[in-house]
Amino acid sequence: YAMTTDLTRPVIIATVNGSAPGERLALLIDGTHRLYKGHATGAAQLPAWVLTPAETLAIRAPRGSRAARRPGTERSGR
Repeated sequence: YAMTTDLTRPVIIATVNGSAPGERLALLIDGTHRLYKGHATGAAQLPAWVLTPAETLAIRAPRGSRAARRPGTERSGR
């Protein structure tokens, strides 16, 4: 599948806080197959949208919400 992806579509990178105060880390949240294809084909660059820390927080699912739970970790009794 990865080799059929469109490398003109930007990957999305979230900016998250690191463990040190003021440390910012990049986290690829969309585009792993495009990243693979880019690497495999020797692409020097890929287009990317880099979210600010505020934008990253705005798209996160609230803790405890259905969207935030990993598959297989659903609460019982519902």
